[in-house]
Amino acid sequence: MASLVTHLWELLFGKSELRRSRRRRSVKAGIELLEDRTLLSTYTWDGTILWAGGELASNPNNWSGPGLIKTVPGVSDTIVFSDADTAPCTIDAAFGGTVKVLNIYATYNSTVTLNRDLEVTANAQIQGDKLDGSGNLLIGDSPPVGPPQFAATLLWNGGALAGAVGSNVTINSSSTANIIGNAGPGLTLIGRSLVNYGTVNWNTISNLFLQASANLDNYGVMNVNTTTTVAINSSHTDAPVPSFIIEEGGQLNLNIPTNGAEPPGSGELDVDCRLTNRGTISINQGSIHALFGSVNQGMVHIQDGASYSLFGSGHLFSGGLGPNTSVIDGGGWLVFNSGATVGIDQTVSVTNVDDSADLVNHTANSTLLVYGTYYWRVGKWGGAGQTSIAHGANLILAGNGTGAYALESMLANHGTVTWQKAADINVANGGSIVNDLYGVFDIQNNQTISKGAGAGTFINAGTLQKSQGTGVARINIKYIPIGLGAWTKELGFGTIEFALFVTLNNNVEVDPGGTVAFAGGVEHDGGTVANNGGTIKVIGDYVLKAGTFTMMAGSLIADNFNIGAGALFSGFGNITANVINAGTLTIQGSGGAGQLSINADSSAGVQGLFEQTATGVLNLRILGAGLNDWLSAVGNNPSSANVTETLNGTVNVLNPNNYSPVVGDTFALLDGVSLGQFAT
Repeated sequence: MASLVTHLWELLFGKSELRRSRRRRSVKAGIELLEDRTLLSTYTWDGTILWAGGELASNPNNWSGPGLIKTVPGVSDTIVFSDADTAPCTIDAAFGGTVKVLNIYATYNSTVTLNRDLEVTANAQIQGDKLDGSGNLLIGDSPPVGPPQFAATLLWNGGALAGAVGSNVTINSSSTANIIGNAGPGLTLIGRSLVNYGTVNWNTISNLFLQASANLDNYGVMNVNTTTTVAINSSHTDAPVPSFIIEEGGQLNLNIPTNGAEPPGSGELDVDCRLTNRGTISINQGSIHALFGSVNQGMVHIQDGASYSLFGSGHLFSGGLGPNTSVIDGGGWLVFNSGATVGIDQTVSVTNVDDSADLVNHTANSTLLVYGTYYWRVGKWGGAGQTSIAHGANLILAGNGTGAYALESMLANHGTVTWQKAADINVANGGSIVNDLYGVFDIQNNQTISKGAGAGTFINAGTLQKSQGTGVARINIKYIPIGLGAWTKELGFGTIEFALFVTLNNNVEVDPGGTVAFAGGVEHDGGTVANNGGTIKVIGDYVLKAGTFTMMAGSLIADNFNIGAGALFSGFGNITANVINAGTLTIQGSGGAGQLSINADSSAGVQGLFEQTATGVLNLRILGAGLNDWLSAVGNNPSSANVTETLNGTVNVLNPNNYSPVVGDTFALLDGVSLGQFAT
């Protein structure tokens, strides 16, 4: 029987083929006729046949199957490239184009070239640098209409997937690709892109290298599961530069492996190619580093303890696709590293930011909306847009070193700004600060908001305060307080100084030990100024045109203090100025009698005189025997017989305790050399 089988084999295929077959495997009895074959078959590429019949996959003489029958694999078959074969295989146009299983092993010593698309409906495994050509490798089917019918799996565990620029390995929406490499040569896409509509699981310590304009294009779900550092590297000189794209509807997840095979760790994905996010990035642990520019139009979820970190130039956050905003949320951090340049376009909302970038540039009408905490370490904010700190959010100017801040865009604060770092804020080129009704701008240093070319204004409708530092904090840009809800507070820590003329329409509080200085003069048009024991100092005149000025101890220093008709001053303490009262001046102590002393300062040319006009009202109190409020004007007026008080208008002496004077009681209400008398 064996001799008969041998004879039939020689008749069909020749002696040389029989010898080769004996060397490769034992021959089973019987011959399977192709037209009668019904069982699924496995085909192995036979390099020894290649030279006899060429290298085309459509040539049946280049394949050997069960029983050594030569045929072209079909849709139900498995094809294998293995052993030490050195002959290349070309998947040509005449090949059927669909197989069930494709295995290309590292032991295969040549290349499979796709000159047409090859569709795998069940499983594919690729090892080594074995794939090339202009055709696409399709994992699962891709019907032109309707959902896929086949859910296939690709296992890529090393080597290069090469091809012409524009060729792809495509994972359909029902299929899965598992990328499993090692610390060896890694994984490379050369010209050929990986396009995912299904699921990609990258469970590896190997890096992925994109060459010859290859892209990683994700419409589905890509999971990077690592506890170490892995990278997507690229050739930066390619044109176009390789890109990693998360398309609209696509998702990238950075995870800690949960299968117990690896211990928990931080995990890091370094993206050293152009990164474009139009979908969703979820950083569930660890960090993603964008090293070669990025475009962020979608969502980024950063969990507690995780970060999304930008390095170098060319990063853009856009307002998203359609009417949506770009959102970066979660308890983790968006990090702009030193040397980074970041662009903001349209509306972008973020939770937590740590900013050491060289430049954050806002295009016209754009808003970077902060809902959590933003650390501004150093650098420049530029452009015609704004950074907006939401109600309940925080902007903290902190960091090491003395590098100044450059503010050349708008800072709109609805939350809390805490200026800690000992570095100036240089405002120029349209830069401005707006502190709204609920905003708090807290100065905790002795630095300057300086005025450069084209500097805008500091509009305060909320609270400006100095809560730390014993020196001088200077605001050299135009300060515009607006609204009765606005406060300027010196909480007893050094001095807030305004370099330019200020019109007060808000409230001012100065606590003991603190000073508010108006180096360019001040006009008080509304609101309440409360000097609670500190100092208000004016270079020039303090014009109290409307509103209320209360002074409970403390001092006021100016050239002239003019109290206009309808304005109110009350309290006690020391005024070093010439005082002209055309409004209402009420002297009262804190729980008792009060003294208002008007003093001279010869070094400043201030004589310390008091004058009340015809519309002026002076209110004093008698509280008991020898206990009363009084006005002391003991200045220096050598040009007018040393007259220190010029009297007119009305004086009211009040007796709130209903004290009944007795004979001999005296009450010194005025102290000084007076001229004239009160009309009433």
